[in-house]
Amino acid sequence: MWQEEHFSRRKRAERLMSEFREALSDCDLHDIGFIGTPWTFDNKQKGDRNVKVRLDRAVASPEWSLRFPNTRLRHIISSRSDHLPLLLTEDESAEFSPGNYMRRYEVFWEREPSLASAVEEAWSRRIPTQDLGGISYTLKDIMSSLYRWKAANIKPLPKEIDKRRLLMEELISRMDSDSEAEKTRLAREMDELLYREEIAWMQRSRVAWLKEGDRNTKYFHRQASKRNWKNKIRSLRRTDGSFTHDKEEMEAMATSFYQNLYTRYDNVDPNIIIEEVQHCVDDHMNDGLCKHFSEEEISDALFQIGPLKAPGPDGFPTHFLQCNWGLFRDEVVKVVQFFLLQE
Repeated sequence: MWQEEHFSRRKRAERLMSEFREALSDCDLHDIGFIGTPWTFDNKQKGDRNVKVRLDRAVASPEWSLRFPNTRLRHIISSRSDHLPLLLTEDESAEFSPGNYMRRYEVFWEREPSLASAVEEAWSRRIPTQDLGGISYTLKDIMSSLYRWKAANIKPLPKEIDKRRLLMEELISRMDSDSEAEKTRLAREMDELLYREEIAWMQRSRVAWLKEGDRNTKYFHRQASKRNWKNKIRSLRRTDGSFTHDKEEMEAMATSFYQNLYTRYDNVDPNIIIEEVQHCVDDHMNDGLCKHFSEEEISDALFQIGPLKAPGPDGFPTHFLQCNWGLFRDEVVKVVQFFLLQE
């Protein structure tokens, strides 16, 4: 299906692979992925004559994937056959608790007119600060305030949609004027709820090239489910080559890896490399690069970030800061400048 699935000296014909992909697209089928070795066929030859390729795969329709979201396809190692068996199973690890619940800001909350005043009120209670830790604490307090506001103003979308569907079913056969007016009101409310649901799934899918408003809820749901599956770490390899599936051990291994990755090595002298680098920056250019960061530069940097990219530890996507930049700008710019100017 793809050139990177073929491991040999000779390349596969691009035309044949393209036609196969087009056939799957015409049938609205997608590859459900796999766990294991990246090939399913090995001709068992030596040296340059060896060919490994992913010949076998499982494909499914979007409806099937939504109905069975936790199924996994595994490539099973075989000691004899040149083809690997495929085993489709239910992923038991998908049921384990993800750990501490993280509060997240929902973009569809902005459909409520009272949200803006809730944000302003929470921000007005802040304690002025000059460090990023203070801003982090303020955002945490705003999130707590918004969740109290949510409890009073936002009801679960699926339940509200189902409730209005049931009411419309009861009124569908009535033809009197009062029923017609009620059906119009319910339809308007249902459109608004469906729009909010679409925004919620778009935020989870993080699809940047589609816009809300075209009833793409099923597509966004499928993308969000796919992201959830891809982002789940089920095992890690220890230094001795064995694998662990223990959650606490994997957390410790990940923490240790990144601590070592960004640790300075005292026995490495960077001057050996720096001396070989040709100077391309003159004094005038250097003066420009060393200038203090302006408010405009900090604002430009913020608005260059994708609005619905992964939220920070505080649960807010960049979209929240961008939409409320007029409220936050002065203090956030001051804190960022103070942080960047520290020696």
